[in-house]
Amino acid sequence: MACEPTQKLITSDQSEDLLFAALREVLGSGSGAERADLDADSVHEVLERAAGEFLDLMVARGLENLGATKVATGSRERQKQSLRRAVILEHDRNSLSQSLMSKGIEHLFFKGVLSDPLWWGGQGMRGASDIDLLVPRSTENECALILKGLGYELRQAPTHLATEDASKERLYHHNDFQSHFPVDLHLGLLNDPPYIDPADEVFQRAIVYETASGAIRGPCREDMLLLAAGNLGQSCFPERYKLVVDAACLLSRETLDLDIIASRACQWGITAPLWGLLRLIEERLHMQVPPRLLDRLAPFRPLRGVIERVAGVRRSPWHPGSGIKHILASWPLSGRIFWPMTATWNWARLRIADRERSRHT
Repeated sequence: MACEPTQKLITSDQSEDLLFAALREVLGSGSGAERADLDADSVHEVLERAAGEFLDLMVARGLENLGATKVATGSRERQKQSLRRAVILEHDRNSLSQSLMSKGIEHLFFKGVLSDPLWWGGQGMRGASDIDLLVPRSTENECALILKGLGYELRQAPTHLATEDASKERLYHHNDFQSHFPVDLHLGLLNDPPYIDPADEVFQRAIVYETASGAIRGPCREDMLLLAAGNLGQSCFPERYKLVVDAACLLSRETLDLDIIASRACQWGITAPLWGLLRLIEERLHMQVPPRLLDRLAPFRPLRGVIERVAGVRRSPWHPGSGIKHILASWPLSGRIFWPMTATWNWARLRIADRERSRHT
């Protein structure tokens, strides 16, 4: 007798609902989840999603608070893994910082390498998959030599050699990849059009944060929030879980200048992604967002539903991948009427340049 295919116990949307419920529990904004939803199979599926975003310990603790058993969440083992990652990350960050400082190279850390020790005590709650490091464009070659001297190698040659900025392809892996974090070397923060790359100004406004892991230099608080919004807008929100937690912590645990945020969002061209991010925090994390800021950022009414759909304010967002689908998905976030034509032309121009260059190499 043929075996019937195993049916999925919970849908993707239900799994995401539980994930957000766990995050709300940890952030202290209320869960709204029923204990009956927390059977072992459901918890396993939620943790699989969370582990893919390196939020597994945070989500495991949230699920425990909601009534899931420690057997179901395996929190003790997850805590050991998170602590191990946190120790390695702290060691690698200090090693990188000392090497760059010895050469007089200005640098900033951001995303998980900063937010985890700043808000979660360096315990790996938020987690990270790599070390995001921002350096001036003029120092790229010198930084590459420093990384090579520390045992790092570029993962692969840039796919598109003619592309003006290929920071997403500047990912360095250590020779001993099991005991060191990869380093994502950034020459800018928001490299992809239509957003404005503010890297030079971000360096001027950078501050030193006193964290559980010591002093870490990073972007100012307002720039950290804008950076989260820009990253979410660039990727059309597929990696929103980590960044929405960062933004929620900034709003709830830090003092922010809302006027500066609204003004700077216009300068960077990220008002729509920032509005979508704030709506995501308001609806899915049940956290209070300053109404005045939402009103100043609000797009035209016909676009609001589209942006909320892309952001996944109520349900899972549309993940377009890359190519023309990504261009169309980023259209409402770009704030530019003719963005599909502009983006398609830029893509075609660079690919033609790549082809011409390959003929002469």
